[in-house]
Amino acid sequence: MTDDVTYELRVAGHLDDHWSSWLDDLAISRRADGTSALTGEMADQAQLHGLLARLRDIGAPLLSLRLLDEPRVGGRTAADPSYRARVVDSAAGRRVLVIGLDPCRVPGPWDPQPVADAIAAGMASLAERGFDAESCLVGLDGSDDIEDRISVALQARSWDCVLVGGGIRKREDLLELFESILDLVVRHAPQATVAFNSTPDDVADAVSRRLG
Repeated sequence: MTDDVTYELRVAGHLDDHWSSWLDDLAISRRADGTSALTGEMADQAQLHGLLARLRDIGAPLLSLRLLDEPRVGGRTAADPSYRARVVDSAAGRRVLVIGLDPCRVPGPWDPQPVADAIAAGMASLAERGFDAESCLVGLDGSDDIEDRISVALQARSWDCVLVGGGIRKREDLLELFESILDLVVRHAPQATVAFNSTPDDVADAVSRRLG
């Protein structure tokens, strides 16, 4: 018996409907802001991680991943006494913005894919705990007006928590950028608590620690 959980994944760009069959028959809707939303049920985390890998393979950057409803087992929800619900973090449903570096746009002779996969897994972990999370990943290759992009993301919604990734916080050459980001959070999202993680793997733990 498996848990059927409905997710919504938002990716950059407009995906044609023919991708649906390759993406586990998820429903695809194209939005006016140039993104696509993919919605459907996942039987388990292996299926979710496989889907994230296929999105990566077709070059569709993940922008957000959120849980739309509670797990269902055999057609029953947590309201049914015979259903034993998973433990969901007490901060479930709260809005989280993850600010970090886009590994594919960080110059250097290195392989960005393991970091990109870890970021996607971190976003999936936030969704698993019930957080409504989105990412704002910026490049260091000169393709972004970084402060402008982060300002837009901070003003897009009312955030409960803003997490600034370790890739920005730990690098000495990015100290001024880190300070600027903190100033932008205070200016545009004063209601949000600020969280820091060490690696993409502990994103959900860092957010839970601040919102728990």
